[in-house]
Amino acid sequence: MEITTLLLPLGIIPSLFILYFIVGGYEGKFEEKIILIAFIIGMAVGTILYLIEGMILYSQMLKYIDAIIIFSLLFSVQEQLAKVAILNTRYFEKKGLPIYGAGVGLGMASTFSPLLLGASFEISLENFLPLLLPFSAIFLGCATGIFIGIGIKRGDKFKFFFYAVLSGLAFWIFTSLSFYHSFFPILAIISSLFAFYIAYRNLPFGMLERRELSGLSNK
Repeated sequence: MEITTLLLPLGIIPSLFILYFIVGGYEGKFEEKIILIAFIIGMAVGTILYLIEGMILYSQMLKYIDAIIIFSLLFSVQEQLAKVAILNTRYFEKKGLPIYGAGVGLGMASTFSPLLLGASFEISLENFLPLLLPFSAIFLGCATGIFIGIGIKRGDKFKFFFYAVLSGLAFWIFTSLSFYHSFFPILAIISSLFAFYIAYRNLPFGMLERRELSGLSNK
C-alpha cells in the first residue's frame, strides 16, 4: 500500500495538533497571526534543509558510524542555527518567543515526511516502524524550537542551543541507523519524546516576564 498522498498530511496534521496543544494555556501571551507566520516560515526553511539533508542521507555517504555521527551533528547544528536566525529578529517579540519557537520548529518538522521518507514508501510489516520517524521529527522540532526561544528570551542562547543540538544529534543518529535496522526508529521516538518532555516542563518558566521572575525570586 503506497502512502505517497498521505506523507504531507502525516507531517502537517500532527504538527498543527501539537501546536494547538502547546498554545492552549498561553492565550494573550502571543499573537495568533505571528504564530501562523512562524509555522509557514518553518515549513519553507524545513523544505530547503530537508532537501539538502535528504540528498546526503540517500547518497550512500552514511555507511560508517563516524560519518553518521559527523553528519548528524552537522544536520542538527544547521537546523538549530536556522531557528536562531529566524527567532532572533525584531519581528518576533520576546514575550512569546518560546511559543513562536514551537511554531517554527513544528513548521520545519511538518515537511520531514514527504522529503525524507520518499515517494515510493510503502506500508508493510517490515517497514512499519519507520513511520515513527515523522512523529519523532515533530516532537523534536517542537522541543528544539522551545529551547531556542527560551534561550533567546532569557539571554542564555548558548545553553539552550546546546540542549537543542544535543537533542537533534540523537535524533539524526537514530534516523540514519534506521536504514540498517528497524529497531532504531523506536530509539528515535524515545529520544524525541524525552526532549519534548524537558522542553514542555521548561515552557512555563520560559514564558514568564522579567517582573514575574523577580516576583518569584522575592518570595
